[in-house]
Amino acid sequence: MASEPAAVGSSEQSQSLGSVDDPIPMQTKRVSEQLAWLAVALATAASALAQEPRQWLERMNQALTSRNYDGVFSHWQDGRVEMLRIVHRNLNGQVTERLASLDGSGREFIRTGTELTCYLPDKRTVLVETQSGEAGSLLASFPTFDEKSAGFYDIQELLRTRINRRDTRVIAVTPRDEFRYGYRLWIDETTAMPLKTQLCDSHGRIIEQVVFASLTVANHIPIRHSGLKWRLTASSGCATIPLRSRPACRIPRRCGARSNFRPAFA
Repeated sequence: MASEPAAVGSSEQSQSLGSVDDPIPMQTKRVSEQLAWLAVALATAASALAQEPRQWLERMNQALTSRNYDGVFSHWQDGRVEMLRIVHRNLNGQVTERLASLDGSGREFIRTGTELTCYLPDKRTVLVETQSGEAGSLLASFPTFDEKSAGFYDIQELLRTRINRRDTRVIAVTPRDEFRYGYRLWIDETTAMPLKTQLCDSHGRIIEQVVFASLTVANHIPIRHSGLKWRLTASSGCATIPLRSRPACRIPRRCGARSNFRPAFA
């Protein structure tokens, strides 16, 4: 009989404990929800960071084709350096472009829309080629990354630095196999123009390099700089050869790829 009060007391204590809400499960649930939201936020931020370098490449490609610019750059390949000047003019979607060698050879390459004219004064020859597709830029033809092609490359931003007193983003495009070229691109933060570009092999060795010594981006470039008037007079006395089945004009080769991307300078 002496044990009954103890039993009753234990029963009451048990009932009393069971009637009070335990805060521990609620706290655990809140922590789990917070961790879940944090994981989603981190995943979103990581996705945004991964997309940003690709967006810079898209902006650069757009700038090369749509902006008006006049620049002098050095082109390095196989130990040889050549200085060239490029004038790119876009008036209401009509592209006119002039690429001139400054090494004394007098070579000039002029494009009006889809027509490319190569002036070779040493041979007194003008080669004319009609190109297919949209007008891009003689300066460079970098790959555009869609869902299919992006799977062949790792794209990342390496650092931020300054070139010619301009803030730039350094973007690395590294192939995932040995069949494609890689790129390192110094992209101007203000204009999205590539101030320096390197074409690399699958081991990261530099094959070609372009560095701008001067670059002016303008809202409008007068037609006298576009090469239209020059082409009408300079071709006088030269043999004009339409290019149909023959190879493309030999412009200094620039950043391209080994398989599915065409070099800008054929």
